[in-house]
Order: sequence, then structure tokens, then C-alpha cells
Amino acid sequence: MIFVGNLTSQVTEDDVRTLLEEYGAVRMVHLKEHYAFAELENDSEEDKAINHLHGRVVDGKQLRVMKAHPREMQA
Repeated sequence: MIFVGNLTSQVTEDDVRTLLEEYGAVRMVHLKEHYAFAELENDSEEDKAINHLHGRVVDGKQLRVMKAHPREMQA
């Protein structure tokens, strides 16, 4: 499970899915306000997405992408 943070309010679950599909099969995306949790098919695909997307600027905001922690998922 990965955390994708610092999203604009205009971003949709489909936008996040499309962003992540470049790195592997997306099993699920759960969007909250300005952040999302996503699960890719396996850990290596998640690691690749993290390495390529963390710090990328999308819609004028720098993404924070990292492994999700259980505390974050309960928010």
C-alpha cells in the first residue's frame, strides 16, 4: 500500500489510477481530501512508483509518495 499526498482538490481517483498504471497493475485507489492510498499488484511495482513519482510536480504541486503506514490509513 502506498500513500500519495499533496494532491490538488481537482484530482480524481481515476487520475491517481492513471498516474500509477505506468508502474504496474493498480488493484485499488482510495482518495481522501488531498491524498490517496493505492495498492499495486506487488511490492516491486509499488517501489518503482514511489521512486519515480515522489517529488514529481502534478498540477503545480510536488507529490509526496511513500509506503503507507497503518496510522495514516486510519485517517
